[in-house]
Amino acid sequence: MVFEIFGIPISDQMELDCLTYARLQRDAICGKLIKTPEGKDYLDKCWTLQQTKPDKKKLREQFG
Repeated sequence: MVFEIFGIPISDQMELDCLTYARLQRDAICGKLIKTPEGKDYLDKCWTLQQTKPDKKKLREQFG
């Protein structure tokens, strides 16, 4: 998938450090998912689950 999105050959991918490869893999997956409505919904849910600070404006709107 990294080759499909970024055009990096497998031989060059093997020389990347783990963190760089993981970031490229994540970006490639997100790039594919964002192209479909279902993928966008999934990414929105993932983003929401990663949030650690409360959205005070939305909470005030909901609970008045």
